[in-house]
Amino acid sequence: MSLTKQFQDKTPEELLELMHTDVAALALEGAESLKKFKNAGCILFINMGIKIDKILSRDMISDIDGEVTKLALYWGFDNPQRLYDWRTTALAFCPLVEDKNGKRYDTSQVKALMADGGFEFEHFKHLARIGAKKRKTLIKQTLKHSWSANDLSREIAGSGVQPSNVRGGGRPPQIPTTAAQFISKSYRDAQKLSNFFEAAHPAVSDLFSKLPTDKADESFIERIVDARAQCEAASAAAMAMEAELSLAQEHVEQIVANTLASGIKE
Repeated sequence: MSLTKQFQDKTPEELLELMHTDVAALALEGAESLKKFKNAGCILFINMGIKIDKILSRDMISDIDGEVTKLALYWGFDNPQRLYDWRTTALAFCPLVEDKNGKRYDTSQVKALMADGGFEFEHFKHLARIGAKKRKTLIKQTLKHSWSANDLSREIAGSGVQPSNVRGGGRPPQIPTTAAQFISKSYRDAQKLSNFFEAAHPAVSDLFSKLPTDKADESFIERIVDARAQCEAASAAAMAMEAELSLAQEHVEQIVANTLASGIKE
């Protein structure tokens, strides 16, 4: 049975009882905002995405899919994908920054594109599903040609860019500030991922052969598709990183060679 079917017959009060306490608090707050601004556009959805991410990023929330499904149903949505879209879009356009008041999500780009380019939430949603480099190009083109959200969607489809429907989560990672730190982190993280895949690979067929029939549904298939897409994205990112490190190695080797040559001359 899918999570939606599992919870869809519950009353709002019963859904609140089943939620994690922090999610229940957001449910009440969000319901009031959505009711008050029923026809509100982009900035409300971005702000809700930020609030969803703040709560779901906490280690105490273990069943993320279950909590999001209950939250969606409480707010009157049959499909939790809308909430995942809010969260993914907010993370793509609202980086976490730190100032004198502490850490916050920077919504300045969203507000600027809404004011200068008439962007709607659908614009941001389509753009959040593609890579950052291509996203910048399409933002410029959208502003230049005054594309509607549908125009933008057709452009993405026609350009061969493969949008990702992976349920995004987590904040952008902190990038080390020195080359030495970067190499150490790259080695540790790559080793951790590689070790997991090598150890887990033999167990896949056994685990799925034991899958209970009541767990096999369309929702679970969707999660498998998401996991496969994430593995494919990780593979592509790893190959691109390896190529960059190869160039970095050549650069360092040249520095060493130049240093040695300089020492010999002296």
